[in-house]
Amino acid sequence: MHEGCPRRGVISPGSVRKPWYIILKEYRKFYLFILPLLLAVLFLLPSCAVREEWELFRTEFAGIREFFTLIPTASDQSSPGVTAEKDRAAAPILKTARHRENLPSVYVPEVVYTDAAEEYKIGYTLVPHFSSNDAEAIRAALAMYGIEPQIVTRRNPAPENHVYAIEYAGFSDDKAYYVNTACPVTLYVSAEKPVRPAAQEDGSNVVYLTYDDGPTYAETIRLLDVLDTYGVKATFFITGEAAEKYPASAKAIVDRGHQIGCHSVTHIYDKIYTDTAALEEELLWWEEIIASAGITLDDAHKLFRYPGGSNNAAIGGTEKSLEMTEMLTSHAYRVYDWNVVTNDAVLYTAPYGTDTYDYIRDTFLSTLEDRAAAGGAPIIILMHETVPETIDLMPWMIETLIGRGYTFGTLDTIRPWMFGN
Repeated sequence: MHEGCPRRGVISPGSVRKPWYIILKEYRKFYLFILPLLLAVLFLLPSCAVREEWELFRTEFAGIREFFTLIPTASDQSSPGVTAEKDRAAAPILKTARHRENLPSVYVPEVVYTDAAEEYKIGYTLVPHFSSNDAEAIRAALAMYGIEPQIVTRRNPAPENHVYAIEYAGFSDDKAYYVNTACPVTLYVSAEKPVRPAAQEDGSNVVYLTYDDGPTYAETIRLLDVLDTYGVKATFFITGEAAEKYPASAKAIVDRGHQIGCHSVTHIYDKIYTDTAALEEELLWWEEIIASAGITLDDAHKLFRYPGGSNNAAIGGTEKSLEMTEMLTSHAYRVYDWNVVTNDAVLYTAPYGTDTYDYIRDTFLSTLEDRAAAGGAPIIILMHETVPETIDLMPWMIETLIGRGYTFGTLDTIRPWMFGN
């Protein structure tokens, strides 16, 4: 063997592997320094992210708590800035969407209030209902609450300068409006009526529009709306049966400044014209019916029109007609026939293939021209509010009459007029 090589089975002192616990013991000072450093690094690295998450959570939670806090704490009371912030958080959210409501009036068939529970009215300005529909009066009332309304004028059945609707954001009930004053308020005002010619001294350019056989549920109101939009007043000869069936329509005629007269109760010739006593019975019965509808005889002015006219063959002759007229006069009634027609009650007489509207127009113009040429009598036009085509043509008829220099009146202003006159 070579001298420099260790023998097999003999361990060299330099090649002995030390156990781990001996090595740890020899380097214990080093590990005592390194171990705390490693632990510190392991702790500090995640703690930064945790602190950021914690601060974010605290901020969000504080905001949530502040939103749901309605009553300021004692510490809040001492800080004006914090109190103002609390007040803003607790303030109610008001409606900003505007809606339109009709104002109570005889020209509005129904007023619908947009009521809400009391807790939802907090924060709105309470404006009591207006004492009148006059535009200037309502503007003055709104000014008391710091509201300057916008004004929109439109043609409407209501009288000139009459506020018929209001548009605003908020609610209403039967006592007041609850208005969000941060949103615009608009008043809808009835515009001026079309200019009509002045009546001549002899009354030759005055026409009297009259309507028989009503009232009806819808057509009467539709007709009133047309007449009132033009500022024209008319005379309505109503039947008792129709007034009993539609008392609100009968009352609307009077409430809106038009005249009514008696046209019997049943409109049945065989019953009405049996004798004078039968006609008198219908007359008194008619008075009871209109009274139940809230109409007085002063409102009616005791005007009368024979169903079918005073020369109706069903009456049974001139002598009987005179007797009936004397009875009516004894009850202070004045009788009126007509001298211009549209034939709207006998449309079946129109030539075959004739347009209904053309037939009504042509008949009206023809009889109007004949009456005007004859002169010497008031122009009393007979129509029927029960015929929809008549109401459809009313704007045309009114504008035609105005264009020809006519103005309008009601029969209570003139003496009785019958065919015999």
